[in-house]
Amino acid sequence: MYVFEDIDGKRFEWIADLKDLTAQWATNMLGASFNRVGLDRFEWLRIKEGPA
Repeated sequence: MYVFEDIDGKRFEWIADLKDLTAQWATNMLGASFNRVGLDRFEWLRIKEGPA
């Protein structure tokens, strides 16, 4: 087990290693979730109509 400390003294423990392809898959999934468009194309119409 490896233990690391940052400059503020906070401790981190290394608990696992990932295989290269698993790490690439996880990074791809995370990046894809950040790149989603968050606005519905009819959102402007709902806002224009006001509260229901």
